[in-house]
Amino acid sequence: MAYAEKRGKAWRVRYERPDGTYGSESGFPTKTAALKHGWKQETKVDEGKFIDPKAGRMTMGAWAKKWLGTIEVDELSEDTYRSRLNARILPRWEQVALSDIKTSDYKIWRKELRDGYSENYANEIVMVFRLILSDAVTEGLIGVNPVPVQGRRRGKYEPQDEEDDYVYPSPLQAFLLAENARVIRGLVGETMILTKAFTGMRLAELIALRREFCWIGPDRDPGDQHIRVEWQGHYRKGGFMLRPPKYHSRRTLILPPALADQLRKLLDSHDKEYVFPSAWGKPIRTDDQFYGRFWHPIVEGHDELPQIRGRKFRPEIPAVEGLEGMVPHGARHAQRVWLEEDDVREAAIDERMGHKVRRATGKGVATYRHVTPAMRKRIASTQQRRWERAAAELQKIISQKSPI
Repeated sequence: MAYAEKRGKAWRVRYERPDGTYGSESGFPTKTAALKHGWKQETKVDEGKFIDPKAGRMTMGAWAKKWLGTIEVDELSEDTYRSRLNARILPRWEQVALSDIKTSDYKIWRKELRDGYSENYANEIVMVFRLILSDAVTEGLIGVNPVPVQGRRRGKYEPQDEEDDYVYPSPLQAFLLAENARVIRGLVGETMILTKAFTGMRLAELIALRREFCWIGPDRDPGDQHIRVEWQGHYRKGGFMLRPPKYHSRRTLILPPALADQLRKLLDSHDKEYVFPSAWGKPIRTDDQFYGRFWHPIVEGHDELPQIRGRKFRPEIPAVEGLEGMVPHGARHAQRVWLEEDDVREAAIDERMGHKVRRATGKGVATYRHVTPAMRKRIASTQQRRWERAAAELQKIISQKSPI
């Protein structure tokens, strides 16, 4: 039974907790206010809704460390959560007690994130923050998650631009990107861009592609040459790591004959294990240097670089018009668009992209949808036609620029 005690000028209440011991809270201006709070806490105990106020004094930093040890996700997801925590969440909230995190403070922080970073990155950080606090509620550390799920809200209505503004290349633009990549990384760079555009492979899958998973060569039927997506690669502190591809979407990709020829030429040019090795023969690191020294120049162009000690001469690289702001994933979008334009069956497209098929498209739709060899060979033939048209257009552009 709750009771109140006078402590100096304020009152303290003591109330029975679920385990039979007594908890206490101080600072009430009157005896009545203290007792009402104690009775309220004991009611929560009876209803199974009691949250010990002392539990909420755990800091975000302490809870985050414990939380990381409890989650059961794959290594890549855990790395992502840890990165978001260390980079953006803990610098702001590490020393704040869980019970002191207010919704208004969170909204101010969220606005700062959105002002300073891309929308997708900001949303990823908020998602991890919400998940951590949701698990704190489940653990009984706080009663309510201060990070609300986004829904209807008051405020000024801002209409959304419904136009699809995702940047992806046409086949000709893919060839122009490959030409720029050849200037920077030779045959490796050129072939990597063309392979990404004409297979739709994820970037992590490309860097993990090994020669043992390439079934190409003059001894094979030109219309029956394949590569196998078996792994995706990532660098961690321990070095280069191979993991199953996203959604465990291991798959075999049929190649247009021209791309198979390009890959065979590349494999004949080196003896490394990985199809697309770095300049030092190791798997490519897709870090800031990759984007700064390779990706951005092939998309946005680069001035001529004179030869200096430790660096070869590099001619001027022209920007590819219409691809401003494009990210590597844009080439993956392109593959799906090209296949849809060529009326390839949706099931065959999903298989090629390594997409997880959802059954919500209609009762039985996913169950009775299958991919046949004829569908896959249609992909090879449609991609071959696109390759040939784009290559012819590229040669026309090059001949027009050549001096007479």
